Amino acid sequence: MSTFVFIHGAFLGEWCWEKVTPLLQEAGHKVITFDLPSHGNDPTPPSNVSLKDYCNAVCQRIDEEENKVILVGHSFGGMVITQVTEYRSHKIEALVYLSALIPMNGESLMILSEKYKMPPLPITLSEDQMHITLKPSSARGLFYNNCSDEIVIEMEKKLSPQPLLPYITKIEITDENYGKIPRYYIETLKDNALSFKTQREMYMNVPCQAAFTIDTDHSPFLSAPEELTTHLNNISAISGNNS
Repeated sequence: MSTFVFIHGAFLGEWCWEKVTPLLQEAGHKVITFDLPSHGNDPTPPSNVSLKDYCNAVCQRIDEEENKVILVGHSFGGMVITQVTEYRSHKIEALVYLSALIPMNGESLMILSEKYKMPPLPITLSEDQMHITLKPSSARGLFYNNCSDEIVIEMEKKLSPQPLLPYITKIEITDENYGKIPRYYIETLKDNALSFKTQREMYMNVPCQAAFTIDTDHSPFLSAPEELTTHLNNISAISGNNS
């Protein structure tokens, strides 16, 4: 069995994994979720948060584990797990990019947005120009277009402001560390936040051991938790056979 460490994406928090966690635990896996700095219940002011702060929080959790972990990053969490792997490659069994950004060395979110011609999000910039907020009315169409009304209403209340510094920070990785860790991608076909076309272009440019497909929105942990769990179980089995 595996230890999964889940890293949420922009505007979100550890709450997004609440449906997947018990399913994986029932299969015998250990599951670790937490809020990145300034997200969810973490009190850190968003204007002060950097990509390094995100990475330090993840590294701290990984360091507490005796065994290697499977690191799962959703959306912008793909940037985080990429950089963390450079710092902790000896602690990571595999990477899973879940409808996530998958950068090359020297790329930031801003660079990826231009490279793949990603459409802008409906956001509001803070007065100090250091963080952004997503208009709650936009969340349904972007993140939750396959979710029930009940889920959408609940999730809209939980959105967090998003620090901007992590968006402009370039990833620094090497073949010796990041490059040696197996990568897997789970793409989402009805994704309105990160199109499946862009997802496929990214994992073709940064090849993965295998890619899995879910016919759902940007939030399969809410709209298709059972199917997502099946793919994660398969990745665990593959990783175990290769270790």
